[in-house]
Amino acid sequence: MTIFLVRHGETEWNRARRYQGWTDSPLTDDGIAQAEAIGRRLRTLPEAVDAAIVASPIGRARRTAEIVADCLGRTAPPRFDERLREIPSEAVRAFWAQTEQEERAAFDTIMSLIMEAWDSDPGTHLYHYAPYEPSAFKRLSCRYAMREQDVDRLLRGGRFVDLYHVVRQSLRSRLKEPGLFDHGSHPLDHALVAGSEYLG
Repeated sequence: MTIFLVRHGETEWNRARRYQGWTDSPLTDDGIAQAEAIGRRLRTLPEAVDAAIVASPIGRARRTAEIVADCLGRTAPPRFDERLREIPSEAVRAFWAQTEQEERAAFDTIMSLIMEAWDSDPGTHLYHYAPYEPSAFKRLSCRYAMREQDVDRLLRGGRFVDLYHVVRQSLRSRLKEPGLFDHGSHPLDHALVAGSEYLG
């Protein structure tokens, strides 16, 4: 089985670095071009020719899947699966800052929460998408000359897990183990999955 994992194209909120959750914003011109480029690339791969396209029903993932389907010359629409939806917004605690004082206080609060979580659970990791988050932690720590040792512990302890890197490394994954799917044709054989995002 071959599975292609495809992230949706850039949205207006991605560009503004806003968390989207279940809310949505349209693809930018660059996001449309990204989806078209993926579609053109997939068109050159024999495994993608007849692959099912399964996507989150959230607009940004839906639109990306539709563009990819058009590039592949599909007449049938992609399949949309609720299980691929983004983590709901209410599951995320937001910290907003309009001033340097608010930013400093928010950073201090976030660091306290992280360090408390790590103290109570040694398996704690900070999952993020792309290298922005570790860079932001270092930048804020230097800007306000605070929490340097805590940020250093997180970095040296390998607590940051970049999901972009994980997805990129496994973008094209083949399952060759005999017996995994030996019940005939599996519904996700040669599937294209246009998923939603983790953060950003």
